[in-house]
Amino acid sequence: MSLTYCPRVVGPRRPDYHCLESIVTSPQFAAKAGEELALAIYNHFTSRADGTYHFWPSGETEGNPRVRRSVYDPVKLLNAYGWAICGQCAQVLYGLYRAGGLKPGLIGLPGHSLCEVFYDGRWHILDVDMWTWFRAAEGHVAG
Repeated sequence: MSLTYCPRVVGPRRPDYHCLESIVTSPQFAAKAGEELALAIYNHFTSRADGTYHFWPSGETEGNPRVRRSVYDPVKLLNAYGWAICGQCAQVLYGLYRAGGLKPGLIGLPGHSLCEVFYDGRWHILDVDMWTWFRAAEGHVAG
């Protein structure tokens, strides 16, 4: 009989990237909601140590070398690649916001894609791909 092991290395200073639920329940994000959670996610994924990097879209051939498709699975992007472009970053945020109990939405613009998040009665945008967000005159994250 053969044994199969599938170890995971986790620590207190980095999220567990095993699945979206384990990411949002990691100490960096646990017990946070609304703007606090959205900013914690943004800060983590734009940090120089743990963040994603804007780079050529990661793609896979899916067994057909003539067809290359972009990867949009957030867990795969975070574990296997670590870089992404706007549409892939938007999918990562979408998955994390949903797993964290927030309401996300995807925005497709000519030449750029974003993920918005709904909390405190309005939509907000934190752009992990371009490392940008703004506060409205009223003090909330703009949307």
